[in-house]
Amino acid sequence: MAVPAGASGRRARIYGPLVSVADLDAQTRFLADVVGMDVRGEGRLDADAGAALVGPGAGAVDLRLLETPGTPTGALLCCSGPSGDEPGPTGVPRERSLLKAVDVYAPDLEAALGHAHGLGYARLGAIARYDLPGGTLREAHVAGPDEVRVAMLSGDPTFFTSFVRVTDRRTSEVLSLPLPVDDAEPSVAFYADVLGWEVVYEYAIDGPSLSALVGSAGPVTLRARNVGTATRDPYLGLVTYETSGRTLQPDRPSSHGRRDAPRRGLVGLVVAGDADDARTRAGDSRSGPVVDLALSCVGAVRATRIRPPHGVPHVVVGGLA
Repeated sequence: MAVPAGASGRRARIYGPLVSVADLDAQTRFLADVVGMDVRGEGRLDADAGAALVGPGAGAVDLRLLETPGTPTGALLCCSGPSGDEPGPTGVPRERSLLKAVDVYAPDLEAALGHAHGLGYARLGAIARYDLPGGTLREAHVAGPDEVRVAMLSGDPTFFTSFVRVTDRRTSEVLSLPLPVDDAEPSVAFYADVLGWEVVYEYAIDGPSLSALVGSAGPVTLRARNVGTATRDPYLGLVTYETSGRTLQPDRPSSHGRRDAPRRGLVGLVVAGDADDARTRAGDSRSGPVVDLALSCVGAVRATRIRPPHGVPHVVVGGLA
């Protein structure tokens, strides 16, 4: 199958999370302090464009684009009207169709956690440990504004060179964004057809740390199918939880289609790619109109919103290469 590349000849790739915020400066400080992102540019959407790209109830939207220096990755912050009445915490264990965290690599986990703690950002829960084919992995979560959490991953440095570009700072660029789903297959097929992504890495983990992390009294196995362009580019982790060979029932109803801004938190993905091509491939039922977007760092670009089967929207933006 030919890989969708768009008119530019470039393959679409994940830039980072779309974050709905109450205060642009507070979230900027968190992502700068904890994961080393810088401000790249700003923009504003009128009410019609805000509804098309960010969510039907968003209204006019202020935008701030962040990036990890030296990498083609970052985050897009959007600030609109008052938040919706249903907060839906980003990190609720096992909740489906809801991005859980921003995963980064931390070469020295204790130092990264200590730095965050010194700035007033709390660690959530204990440090978890998992055994993977590449060695033991440790994971700790740090809470920020708007119910955003950063998952710091640490382990054998040689292992992580296959997954991130930045290995000599307190934390890396965005490594992945985990997303619990009921069934990964429909979304895997959608990504192949629309964005040319494939499964770049698969793994399964279990053990007491995982059971405690997801709030289960019994043994749990996490299976992840990670889709994207390559392991060293950010990828989306389509995650299922199983117990005794069956899908573990969620501790809350699915958030499918209910996490649009103005609700706060990790509300979607930002994809660097050809908006017109993505809309054509996704079709009317899974995409919105293509609109003009002006960002101070790249000028006027085209953007659209697509919604894969799992329900978490992706904003496809041209000019972010």
